[in-house]
Amino acid sequence: MQITRNLAKYTVALAAVSLGMLACSDSPTMFPAGSIGQLPVSLSVSEMNAAPNSRVSVAVTLGNASAAGIQGTLRFDASRLEFVGQSAQGNAIALVNDARAEDGEIRFTAFHPQGVAGRVALFVFETRTAGYAAGLRYENQVASTAELTKLEVVSQSIIEDRSLPVPAEARVLSVADWGARSDIAGRSSKVALRPGEYRLNLAYGDVDFDGTVGLLDYLGVANAAVGADQIIVGTDGPTVDVDLVIAGNVFPQNTNGACGTESNGARLLDLFDYLAIANEAVGVNEACVGDVIPGRGPAPTATRTLAGAGLIVLANDTLRLSGDSIYILDGTLSVRDGGVLEIGAGAQVLGLTGSTNTTAIFVERGGRIYAEGTLFRPIVFSCTGTNKFKGCWGGIFIAGRGTVNIGGSGLALSPDGCNQRQGEGNAPLYGGCNPNDNSGVIRYSIIEYGGRVVTQDSELNGLTLGAVGRGTTIEYVQIHGGTDDGIEFFGGEVNVRNLVLTGNDDDGFDVSFGYTGSAQFVIIQNDFGSAAGDSKGIEADGNEPAPGAILSVRTAPQMYNFTMIGNLSQSIASNNAIHLRRAVGLRLANTLVAGYPQGLDIDDPLTCDPFGTGIPTITNTTFIDVANRGNDDSSDPACVAGGSTTEGEDAFLNADASNRSRAGLASVLRDATNTNLPDWRMLLVGGAPAEAGTATPPAGNTFIVATSYRGAVAPIITAGDIPWYSGWTRPFQAPTTP
Repeated sequence: MQITRNLAKYTVALAAVSLGMLACSDSPTMFPAGSIGQLPVSLSVSEMNAAPNSRVSVAVTLGNASAAGIQGTLRFDASRLEFVGQSAQGNAIALVNDARAEDGEIRFTAFHPQGVAGRVALFVFETRTAGYAAGLRYENQVASTAELTKLEVVSQSIIEDRSLPVPAEARVLSVADWGARSDIAGRSSKVALRPGEYRLNLAYGDVDFDGTVGLLDYLGVANAAVGADQIIVGTDGPTVDVDLVIAGNVFPQNTNGACGTESNGARLLDLFDYLAIANEAVGVNEACVGDVIPGRGPAPTATRTLAGAGLIVLANDTLRLSGDSIYILDGTLSVRDGGVLEIGAGAQVLGLTGSTNTTAIFVERGGRIYAEGTLFRPIVFSCTGTNKFKGCWGGIFIAGRGTVNIGGSGLALSPDGCNQRQGEGNAPLYGGCNPNDNSGVIRYSIIEYGGRVVTQDSELNGLTLGAVGRGTTIEYVQIHGGTDDGIEFFGGEVNVRNLVLTGNDDDGFDVSFGYTGSAQFVIIQNDFGSAAGDSKGIEADGNEPAPGAILSVRTAPQMYNFTMIGNLSQSIASNNAIHLRRAVGLRLANTLVAGYPQGLDIDDPLTCDPFGTGIPTITNTTFIDVANRGNDDSSDPACVAGGSTTEGEDAFLNADASNRSRAGLASVLRDATNTNLPDWRMLLVGGAPAEAGTATPPAGNTFIVATSYRGAVAPIITAGDIPWYSGWTRPFQAPTTP
């Protein structure tokens, strides 16, 4: 289906001005030479010395230059001026976000694809005291020509202009108001699945899914860019159904049709996005806009069942699974030493539900898996059938030649002469002497409903990493609705980042047997967990069984910037956010822990022994709405000794002043407990992250990067910032059903 352009000319009334807003054009609108590169902006006030309790107007005016649009903030002294509203001016569409008006801040954008000049925005205030003009200033975020050339604001002034009107009807004009000023027919609504959802032949710029690129598309993006509308929360119907994070994010043009990612890897909605969409709407061809988004062609329908001999990838063999097909596993797909499994972006690999065979993927030592999806076409590992459930297939187990701190009972040393262990759930042997071992790449992939309890204490997880070396790349992976842990590390050194662990039955992030890698930017969102009451955010063991042992390689990962959202319903009182035991020595920092019944449990005397890397440390971590930061059991070791009024783990946390507790999750994260369209971005308070104060990366660790915020997701510095997890991850099936 070719996206059709809305070329109809229609008129929008702007106060007393009639304007043909979307006149068809065959070529980009050109502007005077003075408009390129530099843009003078001034503020005009209708009366400098108006009496208190009277109304004045403040206009944002472009000097002797024109632009396609500007986006920025009008600042004023809120003790002297009270914002009333806006009035339409000139030929500009002006969208306003007045959420912080009481703090003296109005975010706005004024734009038109055929150019704006002169007075582009008019704001009405009520005066409270004299001298109100002194605090007025405009802060530019971005300005552009129609050709999407960036303009620099070079000068500002404040002048009195008694010809400025002070409209009595001033108010904030919404997207609906601008839409009502046109003759566009109403849109039908559909219920979305998530940002980035699959819609056949969905094109960039078609934000509202109606098959055209038009007014409501670019107005919607503009409103979100200034923060008047949310980019995630509330965008999924039934009254509103839009996709801003993929369909609306069109600039800049990237290779292979994957548009919208900035040169620094960021994704954001701003002036360039909605100007490009507006240009396309009036017939000016823009790169990306109107082009089908990658992965929105025909959904994969070709199926191939892998069974018997087809489930083994031998040495020197490569099994390639195409991104346009569905592969059904009837048994365990094993990648042997020297074999390679390649999976194309957009592929679906499904374990056969109800099979008498264990359906799982086992990558043995020396084998490699390359599952490299994209933001637009993630790879999905799941099971067959419409009604999927936890444990409907066995998940992924990767065995490496990295180190483990203790060998398995009755096992000799590995072929290269180091400890090895048998994988749980009949998985392969793992362990060796090579911390730099490379088992491949898993990127932009969703592993859902995996795991299997074979026997007590012998389980498969969503993703299990046995002694996987640091040469392996694992990033941008969601592990959802598993029957055991989301991700579990048995030794190894692999580094992981940008993980989303949602609705898994047991622990979110589990480490043991000498894991020494690094992890950063990890989101854990629990459901109510298993009936046994053992659904933790982080479980960390030095080795097993209790009480552990002093070994030359201590389980001591560096774990930074976790966001851990506790039990969403049916909370079980024994659930801990963090459980450290059996001689573990990890470092956890820059983390948010919210909504768990208990925050921390530390067990076993050797956990307090300073051998190797020293005792566990938790720093720069905030506990939000956690009723009891410590576990009130009687098994606390010496390093968590409390007093008559202070529980042991609580005393352990209090010993580092960078840890703190607070109430009110909604005042820290945008919408963290939402399971359909979660928004885990941090809010700003007074221009700073709601939870700041962070630890610097560990000395010599080049994997962990410095942040100014706690938690896994950056704060909302700019309204249009798109968080790293949005557009490719999946939601719960229902509010409490993963």
